[in-house]
Amino acid sequence: TLVTPEYTALGKASSARVDVTVTPKKQPGQAVVFQYTYLAVSPAVTAFTPVSGHNDAVLEVKVQIAYLPFPSTVRVTFGGEEVTSSVHPSSNKKASLVIFNTRAGLLGAIPVVIKPKKCQDPCADQVQFAFESLDATVPELLAPPSGMAKQLPALPTITLKKFPTVYSSLNVTLLASDGTALACTVQH
Repeated sequence: TLVTPEYTALGKASSARVDVTVTPKKQPGQAVVFQYTYLAVSPAVTAFTPVSGHNDAVLEVKVQIAYLPFPSTVRVTFGGEEVTSSVHPSSNKKASLVIFNTRAGLLGAIPVVIKPKKCQDPCADQVQFAFESLDATVPELLAPPSGMAKQLPALPTITLKKFPTVYSSLNVTLLASDGTALACTVQH
C-alpha cells in the first residue's frame, strides 16, 4: 500500500504529474520509479436540508459541500441576492458545512449559489443547486399517523392543512392503488 501525500500546488491546473520512487529498505538498488497524476477536484454539494420550505418564512438551510476551498468565508446568494451565511467550525478540506438563511416571499425553484468570497466570476469553486420554495397558501395533505395502515379495513383520516374555509362543500374521490374508488366521507 502506498499512501500519497496531499498535493496543494495544483493552483488553477486541472492535473499534475509527479515522479514517485519506491525504494525497498533491504534492497535500495531495486528502486521503482513511476509517475502519479494528481487530479483537481471541484467542490460539489453532497446534501442539503431542508430541501424545501414555505415562502412565508425565513428558514435555516444546512449544506454539505465536498472540497470547498478551505479555510474560506463564503458568499451565498438565494434567488440572486446575498443572504446571511456562515461556515461551521467543524468544516475541513474534504467536507464543509455551510449554513444560510432563506428569504421569504420567493416561490418555485430558487437558485442558490455558494462560493468563496474571494473567488471572482467566473468562479470555478462555486456550487449551485435549487431550493424549492412552496406556496404557503396552498392546502397540504398531511400524512396519517404511523401505524394507521395496521388498522385496516377502516380507512385512515386524511387531513388537509390550510384548507380554505370559504367552501360550503367538497367532493372527494379516494382511489385505491388498483384504481378502485373507495367510499369516504368528508367532515368540514
